[in-house]
Amino acid sequence: MSGSTRYSPELRERAVGMVIDNRPDYPSEWAALTTISKLFGMSPETLRTWVQELKSTPALAPDSPRTSERDSSNSSVRPRT
Repeated sequence: MSGSTRYSPELRERAVGMVIDNRPDYPSEWAALTTISKLFGMSPETLRTWVQELKSTPALAPDSPRTSERDSSNSSVRPRT
C-alpha cells in the first residue's frame, strides 16, 4: 500500500482553480495554499505541486489564452480555396 490518497481530477481542478482565482486575496501564495488545502482535506504541499504543474504547462498556465479562446480566434482564419 502506497499510503497516498488519490484525488479525482475534478477536485484537483477545482482546488487549483481556487488558488489561482483567490491568490490576490491572500498575503502570499503559501497562505492561499494553506487555507484552500484545508477546505479539501489535503496538504498544502500537494496543492502547491498541482499549481506548479499547471504553471509549468504553457498551454494551461493561468496567463495563457484558454484553448476555447484559441479555437475561436482560429475560426476567423480563412479556409483554403
